[in-house]
Amino acid sequence: PIAKFGLYPNPVCSALEDAIADVFDMTDVPEWLSFVVRTVVVVTVSATGFVVPDFATIMSFAGAAMSMTISTTFPLLCYLKHYRGELTAVGIIWHTTLLIGSVVISIAGVLASIGVWVFPGKDPACNL
Repeated sequence: PIAKFGLYPNPVCSALEDAIADVFDMTDVPEWLSFVVRTVVVVTVSATGFVVPDFATIMSFAGAAMSMTISTTFPLLCYLKHYRGELTAVGIIWHTTLLIGSVVISIAGVLASIGVWVFPGKDPACNL
């Protein structure tokens, strides 16, 4: 949503400001430099959205590929690996079932976003 547009580039801007502070041996980035960095990042992202054809579709694909993977699949894998010796058989079955479900949902999301890419003008969410 457009209301969150200012929040999305925040991690990138913070990393750029930290890198600039490290390069120039600053303890803190001046406010004017922070303003310039954040403005350049937002303008660059906005210009990319206008110039690159089907940028929204590309971002949809990236979001579908990463969202479920980062938020559910990866934590479930880490939990199973880390606590495998402490989990009961029921716990292992339950977490494995959740893992399989998250992989299926991830694949469905990627396929839906590719459907937008392959068949422009068709909403794949309506065809599920």
